[in-house]
Formats: sequence, C-alpha cells, structure tokens
Amino acid sequence: MSQPLSFVVLGATGGIGSELCRRLAAKGARLTIGGRNESKLAELAAELRAHAYVVDATQGDQVDRLFDEAIRVNGVIHGVAHCVGSLLLKPAHLTSDAEWSATLETNLTSAFFTVRAAARTMMRLGDL
Repeated sequence: MSQPLSFVVLGATGGIGSELCRRLAAKGARLTIGGRNESKLAELAAELRAHAYVVDATQGDQVDRLFDEAIRVNGVIHGVAHCVGSLLLKPAHLTSDAEWSATLETNLTSAFFTVRAAARTMMRLGDL
C-alpha cells in the first residue's frame, strides 16, 4: 500500500479550512494544520488526528517554522492550502488606513508567505 498523502492547511479552523481538512482526513491524508486560535486548532486536530501548529500567517518566520514542522512530522508535503482570509465590509470612505493595511496583510501577505515557504520547502526536498 502506498504512503498516504501529506498536506499543510493554513487557516484550518475557519469554515472553508475546517471543511477542507475534514474531507482530506476522510480520504486518509496526513495533515499539518495551522491557525491562530489555539483551542479551536487543538479541537480540530483531535477530531482529525492531525498535527496542529499555532501560527500567525502574516509572520513569515512563523510560516517557515510551520513548514519545517510539517516536514519533521510527515517527511514530505504533497499539497498546501491557504485558507487564511477576512473581509472588510465597510465602504472605502469609512475605512481607516490601519484597517486597510490589516486586511491586505491578512489576505495577501499571508498568501505570499505561504507560497514562498511551500516552494522553498518542496524545492529543497525535490517535490517541485
């Protein structure tokens, strides 16, 4: 029998992220799941028998460490999902600079850090 696939999912405790994790786990995948809410992350990890890692995906060094941990635990990464995100439901004229910056950091910066860490890790292992 072949080795199960291994995935890293960031933003795993949100609605989309947790559903994706459940579907992957149901297919036998090994999961390293990341998120900011430690208690929700621990609960999901216990449900899915996944490896949990508390991470703020807007911090590049934390995302890098998450990928290092995923390799330590599973030895390989077959796929990565970035499910981090938020919506700023305000008209532009009522949005502060700080709110705009935080939205960009959550949605775009975290995606960049995820892609960068995944590519570095998977290229180093010869998976890309």
